[in-house]
Amino acid sequence: MSDPDISGRETATLGHLLPSSTVKQMTLKEAAVATRLSSRALQAAFPGFNEQLFVDNINEAGLFWEKVAVSGKPSADGSVTGREPCLQYTRRPAVDAIDLFYPSDVLPSPADGLSRSPGDPMFACQTPHLVPSSRLASPRILNHFGMAQACTTYEGMTTNMLYRGSLGTMFPWHVEDSMLPSVSYCQSGKPKVWWVVPAHQRSLVKALLLKYIDPFVLTAADGNIWDVLASKRLFFPPTFFLEHGVQVTRAEQQAGDFIVTASWALHSGMNLGVNLTSATNFPTPSWWRLGIEHGACARELGRHVPYPLEKMIIQSSQQLVAGKWWWGDANILKACDPEHFFMDVKVAEKFVSECVDRITAFVNSQDGKVSVVPFSGVSEAVREFLWMARTPPSTESNDMRVDHSKDGALCKDCNALCWAAAVVCPTCLEYFGKRAQEEAPL
Repeated sequence: MSDPDISGRETATLGHLLPSSTVKQMTLKEAAVATRLSSRALQAAFPGFNEQLFVDNINEAGLFWEKVAVSGKPSADGSVTGREPCLQYTRRPAVDAIDLFYPSDVLPSPADGLSRSPGDPMFACQTPHLVPSSRLASPRILNHFGMAQACTTYEGMTTNMLYRGSLGTMFPWHVEDSMLPSVSYCQSGKPKVWWVVPAHQRSLVKALLLKYIDPFVLTAADGNIWDVLASKRLFFPPTFFLEHGVQVTRAEQQAGDFIVTASWALHSGMNLGVNLTSATNFPTPSWWRLGIEHGACARELGRHVPYPLEKMIIQSSQQLVAGKWWWGDANILKACDPEHFFMDVKVAEKFVSECVDRITAFVNSQDGKVSVVPFSGVSEAVREFLWMARTPPSTESNDMRVDHSKDGALCKDCNALCWAAAVVCPTCLEYFGKRAQEEAPL
């Protein structure tokens, strides 16, 4: 990690204020060699390097910056005034810097078809028939049995990603995209240490971070703590949270172990050596409430949520009404936890009812000027416009594009992703022509 550039930080963006990593393109074979070599280099520079040493020095600038005693107090222009002594850091390192390699977010090969979601037009894998107890056998097939099978491909959310850790590398504090749960499987190598803050301490964490994060960073993030966390560049040691009354759970993930983080669980961790892990997100009924809240907040801020929440909840509700579930009978889901099952059903019922009410109210307010037409009956121009307004496609390493058009249309003004219904004006499409996607309202 490099130190942030603090010049002109009053007007700097969030990206300029936070420490950054150097990105280097390499093959998996090169990455395997680099992680082994960087681990050896760290061990040579810091004999006995371990978790405790890492936690004690994570924010200690003196480890790599040289401390210099200065007689006097520096003023805003850099000059030293007065008689109050102070301690400054120079950029000359006390020890030689070591490049640590942590290949992250590596997409698996699409050769066996498992790098695509079952709802994706390019999904080419035959999902094996597994009993419920075997469905956690691999993160690669986890979403083939839940509600995410209805979605197209969202890399790292409905499909897994690989992470090759090396000694001393870490993943900073963050929560998952759309507040989703996650599962990580350590395939081989040395352990990975996790520090997790439970979701019910969210308000305490927020208050603490608002108090201790650099004010310039908060200003650049418009006061939004979650934007700072989303940058994945927050390096507080776990002891910082413990000292301020926040509950932190530590887990050591050995090869063959799964780690599951709950919805909104803030987490961080480090690698105790070279290892290979695989991870993905997955939606559950208990996540619906948080997903709805997060989506509403994102729309207020004009931000896109990369997940078709509306489609999943409505289609899941249709399954429940029919007495079914994505991986079997609805009664099986109910039997797992009857109390929470009914709570989740009420969340879905409220969401679907409000969705239907909004559509009905709009149609009734137009004095018969709006024709309700199923997607199968719209014109080619409307069909093409909705396809262009789909969730932005993502690019895989092999440059294959992902078609999200079946997951909904994205409003360019409020970033709402609509799946149940969208209002399109054919006259506007004709008027704007090729500029319809940029100019025509949805």
